[in-house]
Amino acid sequence: MIKAIIFDMDGVLIDSPKYNWEAFNQILQKKYGVQIPMQKKKERYLGRSLKEQLEMIRYDYNINEEINVSEFSKEARTIQEQLMKNILVPNPNILNLISEAKKQGIKVAVATSSSKDRAIMILSKTAVYEKLDVFVNCEDVKQHKPHPALYLEAATQLEIDPKQCLVFEDAYSGISAAQAAGMKVVGLVTDFHSAEELEHTDLVISNFAEISVDKLQQLY
Repeated sequence: MIKAIIFDMDGVLIDSPKYNWEAFNQILQKKYGVQIPMQKKKERYLGRSLKEQLEMIRYDYNINEEINVSEFSKEARTIQEQLMKNILVPNPNILNLISEAKKQGIKVAVATSSSKDRAIMILSKTAVYEKLDVFVNCEDVKQHKPHPALYLEAATQLEIDPKQCLVFEDAYSGISAAQAAGMKVVGLVTDFHSAEELEHTDLVISNFAEISVDKLQQLY
């Protein structure tokens, strides 16, 4: 039986990966003359914390100088807000699912690799933040996806057995993290992840209009 639903944020609650990467590339091009193809983003960096991504990018592109994570995050967030201003709106299907879950006594959380400030901004503008029982971000754990720490921390704060938590994810690293935590996973098809890539999840959906809490309970 499901006792908690945990959402990833980027790519699940908001269609943000392409905007995030456009902001990344604007900064990387301006400061380091680097442009990273979207396919490489998908295969190598997607789903990891900003700190991990920047460390990997420095290594992959031979950037010798340190990249200040805080400054990069602040600059990227400003660009992202401009790029995403038209999509930072509530999604009725997501809000309906959350409301349905809460009525049935199911707790709701978000576990994201994003920074705290950026995540709160996005979740607030999409009317999700105020509905959460628990909110966990990259600043709450030392190890990040695909390590299960983020999802285990969410379960701990929810005071729910991980086996009774169901996760919505879109990226391989996040799916691996949730499964390593012992949780069932619903994979969301996006522009970056096909249904075939999500076959190892417990259920694959294309949008939130396809599901209900009753349908999710059938996974248990």
